Amino acid sequence: MNRDALVTALAALALAGCATSHLAGAPATDPLVVANTLPPVAEPVTREAPVAPEPVVAPPGDPMTAALLRARLVAFVLEAEVTRGSVPMGAPMPESQREAWKGVEADLDRFLAAPAGEGEGEDVRVARGSLRAALDRDGQVYGGLPPELVAAVEERLTQLDTRTGVLPGARFQWPLDKVTITSRFGRRYHPIAHREKMHRGIDLAAEKNEPVVAAGQGIVVRAGWMQGYGYEVTVDHGDGRMTRYSHLARTLVLEGTQVVKGMPLGLAGRTGTATGVHLHFEYWKNEVAQDPLREFTKLVGEGGPKPVVVVHPARKVKPTRKPEGPGA
Repeated sequence: MNRDALVTALAALALAGCATSHLAGAPATDPLVVANTLPPVAEPVTREAPVAPEPVVAPPGDPMTAALLRARLVAFVLEAEVTRGSVPMGAPMPESQREAWKGVEADLDRFLAAPAGEGEGEDVRVARGSLRAALDRDGQVYGGLPPELVAAVEERLTQLDTRTGVLPGARFQWPLDKVTITSRFGRRYHPIAHREKMHRGIDLAAEKNEPVVAAGQGIVVRAGWMQGYGYEVTVDHGDGRMTRYSHLARTLVLEGTQVVKGMPLGLAGRTGTATGVHLHFEYWKNEVAQDPLREFTKLVGEGGPKPVVVVHPARKVKPTRKPEGPGA
């Protein structure tokens, strides 16, 4: 991430603040209940155009490590979204996308041909999740997938499964590479509604189209448009824990997708009720919104980026199980 661009975005966000409307109904531990309590809204919306990522080079003579495979597959996921945006829904898969898949298959074969390395489990899980999500998204957009492509990818998915061991490190991570908090959890003055409202998450500074990744392993129970939240993804992690990622420029996963920690879920944007590009991040435990800075930080542990707060704390309020509805 460009440091100057981040500082500029920080200053703008700190002055302008974020505006979010909240979902009607609290999250539940049952994914089906969650999906049913987040109804789609029939309002016009234009998705922001995706931006092609920087290429991740893999010289032929160098080993295809788990970390390099992960980086190349994440880049492939983002590049594939650009390709999907250039064709109408139901169109045949472009030859360029088929060639890109062949490149992915070659990367996987290079990786699988080498012995398993120590501590590669997490990178392999992210690579596998990215691969599955990309195949599912192609199946949603294009008018049928080549059978030989599906068979080739499924075979390699099975081989990746045999490589994964015990997941190392903490169970959770932050959804962005840098964690700069521009708006705290709690009651605050709403910059658009012009009155005090409850803010059930934290706002994190982000660059437009920056990848937003899953905070932990789980299942996607919501992926799409939700009024003031804009494009959002909600992940059920089990044990009563859920995370929500809002104001995305676009989503990269489907409802029902199984995700792993560090897997791309969407691209940062400013859809919905927002005064600038950022990520609105929520953490729920047993149907109650928790302060991610206080509670989620404990789950992340010592690893990863350290949160930096550039705003004063919001006024403390008693937790509630009845979030305000959009526009309230």
